[in-house]
Amino acid sequence: MLSDAAVTHDLTTSGSVMRYIFDNLSYHLPKDFDALDTHHAQQVQQFLAGMFSQEVQDKIDLLAEDELFARFQNIVFLKSIDVAWIEQVDFLEQLKTVVQDRNMAQHKVEYEYRREAYFAFEEMKKRINRDIVRLLCLSRIEQGDDGGLIIQFA
Repeated sequence: MLSDAAVTHDLTTSGSVMRYIFDNLSYHLPKDFDALDTHHAQQVQQFLAGMFSQEVQDKIDLLAEDELFARFQNIVFLKSIDVAWIEQVDFLEQLKTVVQDRNMAQHKVEYEYRREAYFAFEEMKKRINRDIVRLLCLSRIEQGDDGGLIIQFA
């Protein structure tokens, strides 16, 4: 999931890595951030993976029970999929309209629709993975008065 970050984000400057961290992993920079050499992509990847692991471990420690963490994970996964799927359906509706307009220009409508829909589906899968990382790390979990979990998604 984090490997997409190197492809979709420019992580070659400390400012861009900092922005990625604030947008996806944590609202706080780790103490060893200044020692990070952003000119080495492998080091940046390892640094981000370590931050991700630490954020997830903090959530596991906070929830204390495996069942609660599993429920939290399920909620994060379902929320990520739900949001991405709603956007996908909207895109497919718009694509259908665009492709129908191309029909008048004698294009292969069904082929174009399937091709564009496939590329959009592949992008949706990447977006789901990015959202899972963001929601796992940046969501705030609190205990309600009734003992239930209150999750505030980022």
